[in-house]
Parts: sequence; structure tokens; C-alpha cells
Amino acid sequence: MGYYSSTAPPSRSPPLAGRRLDPGGLNRPLDEFTAAAVRDYLAFRRRRWPRTTNPHLLVNNHSAHTTATVSESWMGKLFRGLPLTAVRLREDRILEEARCGRADPLHLAAVFGFTPRTGLRYTEAARESTELTGQHACRPPATPEFPASSLQ
Repeated sequence: MGYYSSTAPPSRSPPLAGRRLDPGGLNRPLDEFTAAAVRDYLAFRRRRWPRTTNPHLLVNNHSAHTTATVSESWMGKLFRGLPLTAVRLREDRILEEARCGRADPLHLAAVFGFTPRTGLRYTEAARESTELTGQHACRPPATPEFPASSLQ
């Protein structure tokens, strides 16, 4: 979520239609877990900062009163004590998308907002990783409706 931003008009939350986030017209698809998390966060954001004009998805006490993004140090604090960083989380998400049969550089570029050349680098890395591990199949994430035991 930290890498989604939006250019929503002032006094409006970032657009979230169904399971898609529309940062600057890119119309990015979201899995149900992420879409639910974004909906919950947007509800919190509307209660906490009802008059904010900040167009970005993530805001804090400082950025809610400006149009600035949250700082990298603020994002880093969210991950303090966790065994990963925001950058690593994003990289893992990109590689997972590429490994699950969607290793199309143009698809990756559209979903994650980078160039097709970068998408090609990720598809190559995913292919090499799949060849090393032998894991080709992807499982959907466990949800309350489909617990992990039912996905085995």
C-alpha cells in the first residue's frame, strides 16, 4: 500500500472503485485483502482528517495539512521491528506477480508503475527463481472465507 499514491482532487479520498486503486489514472488492480485494507484505512483517514486536501493515500499528522507525501523515515518506522522493509515487500510482491503466470513485462509495468525494461528484468528474475526452486504454482492468499488448510 505504501507505494500506491493518488492524485485525487482536494477534499476527496483517493479513488477506490471495487478492487482497483486509480493513482493518477493508472487504474491498478488490488487483491481482496489489500482492497479491504485500503477501504478500512480510508474510513480511518476520513474520521481522523475529515478536511484534508492531501491527494496521497497515506497521510500522517504532518502531511494531512499539506499536499506532501509522507516521509521515507515515517514509512521506515512502520516497518521497524519487522523482518522486512517497504522496498523488500514491494519487490517480493512484484516477483510473486511475475511467478504466478503473469510474467508479462508490460503487465508488470502497468500494475507497478515502472518501465517495460524494468518489467523485463523482473520477469527474468522470476523465471530464474522458478527454475531454481521448481515452484511454478501459486496459491491465493488465505482469507477467512478460504483458510490456509483449504488451499493445500
